[in-house]
Amino acid sequence: MSEDRTPKRVDDVFVQLGHPRRRALLLLVVAAGGRGVDLRTAATTIYALEQEVRPTKAPTREVTNLRTNLKRSHLPQLSAAGLLTHQADRLTAGPAFGAALEVLLSAGYWLGTAHEQTLGGKEKNK
Repeated sequence: MSEDRTPKRVDDVFVQLGHPRRRALLLLVVAAGGRGVDLRTAATTIYALEQEVRPTKAPTREVTNLRTNLKRSHLPQLSAAGLLTHQADRLTAGPAFGAALEVLLSAGYWLGTAHEQTLGGKEKNK
């Protein structure tokens, strides 16, 4: 029997995709090609995207703060919605990942735009 990959509530997917950091996390898992992504790598990449710097220039303290924010604020919700799984600081696709990915891709998001949010018609970095 195949696993049901449909989210329990469609609203869960849209709520989770409403935050640019959550979109970035999902797209980083896609970019990892099924191998999953390390949480510190994800935090470094998101910091670099948000601040428009190279990942090697991301300050350790800021990356650590962002990693903590992801772990406390975003990963529990993404896991509860079935979009990601999180074990030992490794992020992989959850059972509802495919549904969220379809929404992201159909909306034209890719990793370079995942950190942007449209507010009042203007793009704003978060």
